[in-house]
Amino acid sequence: MRTGPRQITEADRERRRQHAIRLNRDPEMRKRQWLSRRNLAGVPGWVPAELRDEFIEVARLNDEFVAARYVRGLLAELRA
Repeated sequence: MRTGPRQITEADRERRRQHAIRLNRDPEMRKRQWLSRRNLAGVPGWVPAELRDEFIEVARLNDEFVAARYVRGLLAELRA
């Protein structure tokens, strides 16, 4: 029975490093990581489904405030 913290070996570090490398090669994982870092995992609910990709792309290039302004402009044009 163990009573203390487990010692992290060099093999453990290497295994974790290789796992991180594999995850970073996966484009879907990189997209999810990027979205969570940019706090875009939850695109605002008022953004229609057909404009979500536009919102994410503009937010990637600028920020979410610019993306919101851009999408609101598109919605205004569609309603006019």
